[in-house]
Amino acid sequence: MQSSCFNRLDALQASLWCILIAIMPLEHVPALRLMLLAILFVMLLVRARRDMLASYMRSWPMLAWVLFCSATWFWSMRPQSTAYHLRADLLPSILAFGVFAAMAKNPFAEPSLRLGMLMCALINAALAIVGHRLQQPIFAHYYSDVGYSSTIAVINISFALSALWFRRSDKLALAVLLCSLLAGIASANRLFVVILVIAVMIFMGLAIRQSFANSYKRHLIWWMFSGFCLIVVGGSLSLDQAFMGKIARLWEVGDPRPKIWGAWLKYGLQAPFFGNGYGRNVGEYSFGRQFDMHLLGIDPLAVMHSHNLFLNAFVETGLVGLALFCLMWASFAISFLKGWHKCRPWGVAGLAIMVGFLLKNQTDIFFLKSTMILIMGLMGYYIAACDLSCSQNETKGGAKETLHN
Repeated sequence: MQSSCFNRLDALQASLWCILIAIMPLEHVPALRLMLLAILFVMLLVRARRDMLASYMRSWPMLAWVLFCSATWFWSMRPQSTAYHLRADLLPSILAFGVFAAMAKNPFAEPSLRLGMLMCALINAALAIVGHRLQQPIFAHYYSDVGYSSTIAVINISFALSALWFRRSDKLALAVLLCSLLAGIASANRLFVVILVIAVMIFMGLAIRQSFANSYKRHLIWWMFSGFCLIVVGGSLSLDQAFMGKIARLWEVGDPRPKIWGAWLKYGLQAPFFGNGYGRNVGEYSFGRQFDMHLLGIDPLAVMHSHNLFLNAFVETGLVGLALFCLMWASFAISFLKGWHKCRPWGVAGLAIMVGFLLKNQTDIFFLKSTMILIMGLMGYYIAACDLSCSQNETKGGAKETLHN
């Protein structure tokens, strides 16, 4: 009887978790995301308190970065903006890290994650095509912009490719990949195309290396499939006038981002050690009209932020915060690399998603709102899954050795 109750509770948690992942592309539902996170956090805190606390303690660089970001409120150039971003971005993402990590032990975790990512990719593609391209009011209301949409598409593609690497016949992962390609095409984001080419080439090379000795057919199929993906995306975007206009403008006048980076670096050096206060929009409202006019002379969007994740971390939190920020991502990468050989599916997926997200944010910043919640949650899940899988493998190895002796 007690076991049946626990199974039902596990299923309820997995269902809520799946819904939370699925609604990530939806704009204007932050209250719903936060409510689901809070419900899951309380449920898991009661049942899996030790696992959740262990996940936070394992990632102590993340905790150090979070504490320092919170402390910047005391010297922020715009305390109200810092307080808003701490409450709306940082707090939900830290809750998501613990929730996703604790869910790794749930018996329904893997199928719920896979279904949630598929629903996330479907909703993202529908919003990008119908909301952005066709400008249908009902869908457009829930669509944020091409940046968030293409960032979620990159996360989904990294998830799908890592799954397909280990299981070529994974139809659900293939569906996630195709939906994400559609979302990327509809968003017409330039960096999405670059990351797609890099991701496909890397996974294609790894897959070929893994299967070359076994079957030349797999070798040929991967080349054909990868080439097909690139041709479809490239051909579709070449027919898009808005996208080709962006490319023509880039070819004629050059990319303004180096000038944007230089200007933001100059203003970031005004507070080089402890920064100007956490929050992507702190600088936008704080440096004054002269700063705004200078950036507007470079590009209309230059005034929003520095258009580079690590540079913005320096502007917001200074050298101390930037060092902790880099240490946090390095600790995630080390966890995935440790699991690369002992529990490869989890280590490969976590590292692929992390690298894809960081590459996407080298020319823009989407480490906030739903994309921040999703990436930090997935980091927590895959780190916990790596640790769990490795410990199970060691236990099985020890049991076999004892039996043999």
